[in-house]
Amino acid sequence: MCVLRPASYGTVTLASADARAAPVIDPRFISDARDLDLLVQGARLARRILDAPALAQMGGRELYTRADQSDVELRAAIAAHADTTTHSPTVIA
Repeated sequence: MCVLRPASYGTVTLASADARAAPVIDPRFISDARDLDLLVQGARLARRILDAPALAQMGGRELYTRADQSDVELRAAIAAHADTTTHSPTVIA
């Protein structure tokens, strides 16, 4: 799942006066709590969808989370695995 319009935003700054030096990139993934709130809601919705009889029979399992996790634990798991998509300014978990 991903947040298509994240409230979090990062920075790109010059590392030095040398134009050949790579810039300093700080993506600041989910630095705005609203993005993490949306990802938690998305994880809960995905869990409900995957628990539906038509999909439950496929035998899928959660990779980074567990059904018995509290919201605090779920938030921590999502935050630990958050990353970006390749071609758009979004955050996925």
